[in-house]
Amino acid sequence: MKYKAIIFTVKICVCLLSFAVRSTAMDEPARKAKDDVLVITNAHVIVGDASDVKQNQAVTISAGRILKIQSMRNFVRTNTEAKILDAQGGYLIPGLIDTHVHTAVGPVALKIEEGIPVPSQAPSHAIADYTMASLLKYGVTAARDPGGKTEITVATKLKQQAGEISGPMLQVAGEVIDTTVFENLTTAVKDLQTMKDEVNRQADAGVDWIKLYNTLPEEMLGAGIEAAHARNLKVTGHLQATTWTDAAELGIDSIVHIIPASAELLPAAKRDEYHDASMKTTSILKWFELADFNSPAIKQMIDTLKQNNVSIDPTLVFFHAMTYGNDDRYIKNPALVDAGTELVDNWTNFFNANLGWTSEDFDYAKSVWPRVQEFTKLLFDRGVTLTAGTDANNPWVVPGESLHTELELLVAAGIKPRDAITIATKNGAALLGLSDQIGTVEAGKRADLVLLKDNPYADIRATRGILWVMQNGHLAGQ
Repeated sequence: MKYKAIIFTVKICVCLLSFAVRSTAMDEPARKAKDDVLVITNAHVIVGDASDVKQNQAVTISAGRILKIQSMRNFVRTNTEAKILDAQGGYLIPGLIDTHVHTAVGPVALKIEEGIPVPSQAPSHAIADYTMASLLKYGVTAARDPGGKTEITVATKLKQQAGEISGPMLQVAGEVIDTTVFENLTTAVKDLQTMKDEVNRQADAGVDWIKLYNTLPEEMLGAGIEAAHARNLKVTGHLQATTWTDAAELGIDSIVHIIPASAELLPAAKRDEYHDASMKTTSILKWFELADFNSPAIKQMIDTLKQNNVSIDPTLVFFHAMTYGNDDRYIKNPALVDAGTELVDNWTNFFNANLGWTSEDFDYAKSVWPRVQEFTKLLFDRGVTLTAGTDANNPWVVPGESLHTELELLVAAGIKPRDAITIATKNGAALLGLSDQIGTVEAGKRADLVLLKDNPYADIRATRGILWVMQNGHLAGQ
């Protein structure tokens, strides 16, 4: 079973409603914010666009917005009532954006119905609430939920907008649309009409994104994309039956997970071997062993992704946690306290991505991991837009904390720290359609900021050294 994406986030269905929700999400908090002026002094500013650090800056904020950024040499405190927040030489970055968080996903079980095994999960508002708080704690000020129980994901978004819970600004999808059944996670469709009906049902419920899943053939995927775009919703996909190339040509907006998975993208001589391995969960990584990254099929796929502006959300941390699932870095991670005991118990005793793996399976997965890194770097080098997502609340992937691991894995793949920061800020904002509001530290943007003790350009692990988190001009927790 795939602890796959669940459904995520950005646009509301009817134009009018879409405008109203965006206004609520972005403008209303700013109107409610006090007009008091706050100046962050002695801050080294990292804009989020991969440019050099701006040394020793003063950042002026009012009504939740950045008014001005200037050198401390030029800063004069003309407003005696302005509050001063001394950054003491810390590094100010944009709020982080996790583009793949399953806010409400709960423990997974396997039911037997009429002799047929049916996976299920138990989502809850309580899980969503503490997930949102955990995300903000780790510097995530905006996020996308790419799939879950529709009424819970939409309710979580609305509660955050209303200030009823703390957490990142959120865009959401509803149930993942597929041909298979995963209770409380997917909705199974059987033809083009049921696909259109389900898209419209979720649009009416208030989702921002539609998530299309693994087993959908090309015709049904295309119908889902068309129906979603007709309701002004974006579409993300976890794909296998339809190739990334075909999905990009059909107009999909985003693809989740680093693994293309489709046998059609492999050399013809390798496809039978891939099919033969499909019954083992290690087959998720088998694709990388068999793929020829210099083949015409892969080149065409990458070119098509770029030409159609399709972004990729790699979720490296999920696959790394699977590959190193016998390693204390995940199964004894101190941050597991932020995942909640019911999920951790479920991962420990039943649901994990490497269920039944032998030591040889782990050794095999680790031997293939460099190919995952190579493919990630190839996409980046060829100009495909990457965002930073984690698949949080799937096994061993802790909400918020895992995004810092994702950044470290991007850097380990050969991407520079400054570019990894951009992937987790500016690129995420573009995916959510909010580049005019968030994603960079610039005048006019929301004051969604994170202050770090040390320079993440020098060591990406510095993103973990959070001194404070600011959302809409207010320090989180105050």
